[in-house]
Amino acid sequence: MTTADRGSAVQNRPQAERQDRRRTTCSMEEYLRDLGVSVEVAPVRDHEVARVSQITLRTNQFNLTTRRLQAPDVRERLGSADHLVLAVRSRDRFGDNGVVGALFAHREDDALRIDNMLLSCRVFARGIEQATIAALLEHAVDSGAAEVRASYRPTAKNHKMRAFYPSLGFEQDTETADGTVEFRHPLTRLPEVPGHVALDATIRSGTG
Repeated sequence: MTTADRGSAVQNRPQAERQDRRRTTCSMEEYLRDLGVSVEVAPVRDHEVARVSQITLRTNQFNLTTRRLQAPDVRERLGSADHLVLAVRSRDRFGDNGVVGALFAHREDDALRIDNMLLSCRVFARGIEQATIAALLEHAVDSGAAEVRASYRPTAKNHKMRAFYPSLGFEQDTETADGTVEFRHPLTRLPEVPGHVALDATIRSGTG
């Protein structure tokens, strides 16, 4: 076995343990409670820029606008006081998943505009995506935004994400001929963080 093979085996072991645990629990709810998911939503750190760029370039399923960003693009937004460039980090009882997603947003008039949200397929359906948006909406209220706007741009691989924003209280605004949908959240009733998720959110704009 090569060094690369051993490294891959170490990385894959926690995922195999998660799958084994899922098979031995009676329900998804029990599995998620037992998993002990924790989520951190915070500005991208300097050493994470390449990883966040990689997520935008390679993620196809949970990629709501499919905007691809090279590392310099990420750095440019990270250095802007008007932009949010957030890393989504996750861990659970089986180990640290590291940076599993990203969220980009900026101020647009009196609103906060989500430019894109992305999440690795290996952590789907654990409540991480709901916790991330809940944190962002709470930040929008705290920062005095009147609403949060977002877009969904359909592709061959992200069609299941069409209902993501509506599931969290976003209202459909417009839809264009190519299927791009504009949503808005009035911030009158915020979604709750899933009960099985421990959320730590520190959201701020720019390099701070």
